[in-house]
Amino acid sequence: MHFETKPDGTPFTSADYSTRHAQAFANRYDDGLGDQKIAAFRRLAGPLAGTRLLDVGSGDGTFSKVAREAGAEVRAIDFADSMVDATAHRAAVPVVRGSADALPYDAGTFDIVTALDIIEHLYRPEQALQEFRRVLAPNGRLLLGTDRDGVALGLLPLRFPKVVRRMLVRGQAKGARSDPDRYITPLCTHTHEFELDELLALTAQTGFRMSGIDSYCYSAGLDSWGRMIERTALGPLRKWKWNYVMVALTRV
Repeated sequence: MHFETKPDGTPFTSADYSTRHAQAFANRYDDGLGDQKIAAFRRLAGPLAGTRLLDVGSGDGTFSKVAREAGAEVRAIDFADSMVDATAHRAAVPVVRGSADALPYDAGTFDIVTALDIIEHLYRPEQALQEFRRVLAPNGRLLLGTDRDGVALGLLPLRFPKVVRRMLVRGQAKGARSDPDRYITPLCTHTHEFELDELLALTAQTGFRMSGIDSYCYSAGLDSWGRMIERTALGPLRKWKWNYVMVALTRV
């Protein structure tokens, strides 16, 4: 497995995730760019009332907030102080700073673990998955989401320079502002981007069975032609065309 580092060759650290980084993610959800992801989360999570949920890599706190409002007893953890502060502010749930591959919780504590948009940032994803399994109760569920530069067919009409795509996204986002950096995070900290078969094999090896999947073109920049392509390709090509995927996994 190939891992990437910063341009100077050093690993990413907590300090790389600045307050501006957290705010850029919050802006996306505030302006509707994360609506598809929230809808996928709600579909795959199912009823949350009365469940004990751990949000690993809670980021700006959006999914901790969604889960809390659905009736879950939520705990959150993130690697970066900026994200811990953002989660505390946005979600109003108990949140601590820590690492996904060394969770500070007892075995069998949670019914659900969510790990959305974090596995592509980890240097030891296998260890993190083992930790997710450890803190889950028997038959507990893991919601795992990740993105990559996949074959998003609906984006083919928009394969123009990045700055043009960003202009299109800003122009179509709900409540979008004119700030050109509103949705641009200050650095990309992906260490590895997974193929779907690779991701599912890794989760199976660490003691999980897939029970649900949702995949889509993760972009607000689709024009009407792009949306038509996405709807047409949703069926037989769903497994291969994604550039965002969320899978529901059961602890076995």
